Amino acid sequence: MVGLSLQPVGFLLVGSLHHLDQPILATYLGLLTLLLGVVLACIGIWNYAKSKGYGTAIAALSFFYVYGLRILILLPDKNR
Repeated sequence: MVGLSLQPVGFLLVGSLHHLDQPILATYLGLLTLLLGVVLACIGIWNYAKSKGYGTAIAALSFFYVYGLRILILLPDKNR
């Protein structure tokens, strides 16, 4: 998942670019990358729930992020 792989990049940007002349810019760039990663991960989990045949109520597990993904993996596929 792209969203899950962007989040460590965001943490690295926030933590490692403070030695530059503009640490505020590095912090904002890292936080923007983190936020983009979280949003993309939630969209991916939402689409995964829909592809397994579940409605909006179960797809809302994407807001619980990784915990919702774990629950969703355990649920059976309705499209079989």
